[in-house]
Amino acid sequence: YVGSDYGTAELCALGQICINLGIDSKMAQAINEGKDLHLELASKLLNITYEEAKERKQKGDKQVKEMRQLAKVPNFGLPGGLSADGLQSFAKSAYDIELNLETCQQLKTSWFETWTEMKPYFNFVSKQVKKGYMVQHFTGRVRGGVGFTDGANTLFQGLVADGAKEALNKVVYACFMDTFSPL
Repeated sequence: YVGSDYGTAELCALGQICINLGIDSKMAQAINEGKDLHLELASKLLNITYEEAKERKQKGDKQVKEMRQLAKVPNFGLPGGLSADGLQSFAKSAYDIELNLETCQQLKTSWFETWTEMKPYFNFVSKQVKKGYMVQHFTGRVRGGVGFTDGANTLFQGLVADGAKEALNKVVYACFMDTFSPL
């Protein structure tokens, strides 16, 4: 029916989840400032300002482009609580990038320094996982039998999935139930 790329939807959802949990979210702040989350991390990895990274990217700077692509690995891999080993495997399988463990640990350190909300978020997840289940606090959906990584993913991935399902439900309603809809 429709193909779509959610881009950074899960990162947006993660920022919102942190805000809802009462955690100050640098990720949400960057999103609200209109920043590219991958470029934000890339600028930290390059030890330059976001503005300089943005300017260099616009000029076609190869180093900034490569570092922005590399920043996708921790930005999309680490919110689920991957270890350095897990990040190494994720980089290879998702991006065909081979990284050594030292590089993965450095990426992880820079990622935690950039997105400071993640340590409190992971602390929250750890406490919930010990109870044996996670509750998606927008919908109330309960996911049982969770470990740390699936628990870490549950809240933000579940929010995006619930939003996508709700949107599809509204399209179906507009197509078949609402006689005044152009669909």
